[in-house]
Parts: sequence; C-alpha cells; structure tokens
Amino acid sequence: MTTPDEVARSFSGHRFEEAFAHLAEDVRWVLVGQAVLVGRDAVVTACRATADQLVGITTTFSRFVSVAAADMAVVDVVAAYDGPDGVTGVSSCDIYEFSGSLVTMITSYTVEVDPDDPGAPPPGDDAPERAASDEPDVPDAPADPAAPPADPDQPLNPA
Repeated sequence: MTTPDEVARSFSGHRFEEAFAHLAEDVRWVLVGQAVLVGRDAVVTACRATADQLVGITTTFSRFVSVAAADMAVVDVVAAYDGPDGVTGVSSCDIYEFSGSLVTMITSYTVEVDPDDPGAPPPGDDAPERAASDEPDVPDAPADPAAPPADPDQPLNPA
C-alpha cells in the first residue's frame, strides 16, 4: 500500500508517473496565482509537459521535507534547476488532500528564488532588499475587548 507521504513526495519530486494511479478522476490542482486544473487528464497532461521540459535539466533539491496524516500531506521543497539557460531556484509548498487512497486536491505555492540563497529575491529582481529587522507592512489587528491582556511570561497554550 502506498501512503499519502509516498504519493506526495513522488509528485513533488517530479516522479509524476508514480503518482498518477493515485489521482482521483475529479482531482483539482490549484497552482496559486497561475491556474486551476480540473480532472485527472488535465493534471496528467500538465505533469507530462513539465517532465518534458525537465529533460536535459539537472534538478538539485537542497530542501525536501514532508509531513503527512491519513488524509493529507504537505511537501516543502527548495530546488535548483540547472540547464542551458543557467540555474533557476524555486521554493514550493504542495498541499495534498486525500479521500481514501486518492488525491482529490493539490494546492501548490511556488516562487522563484535565488538558487544560492532561497531567502533572497531571485537574481535580476529589482525589488528593494528588506532587512530582517524591518517591520512588515501589516496593520495591527484590532484588539478583542473580551480577551484578557496578554502576559508575556505565560505560555500561549496553557495546559
């Protein structure tokens, strides 16, 4: 029997053929910010096109971490793709949802990164660098008047 972790790691590791038998007929693959593929045939077609594009490319995974349960698996990957046009770094997180032994949903978050420093913008990105100490541009959440004041000396989840 193949586990959710094995299926997810095969798919995220570009060993697509190993995962195809575990895709539900109505599987949905959400490529966040890019596309939504619906149906096993659409996912298989996209995977085979990706595999074709990877011919002649050397893929090196500097991070490949997964966690799984009976009905879900998550794979966090940082990879460098070395080909004729140079090296491209990609960081991705794939979330797999299962019904029984079949994948019913995949949600993929993918971003190009510097292949030598995944925390930095990709080479050629003109975005201003941000120091680790810079405050994020996120407004403060309104305080919950019913919540007791936070005590920094107490654990967040008291037992």
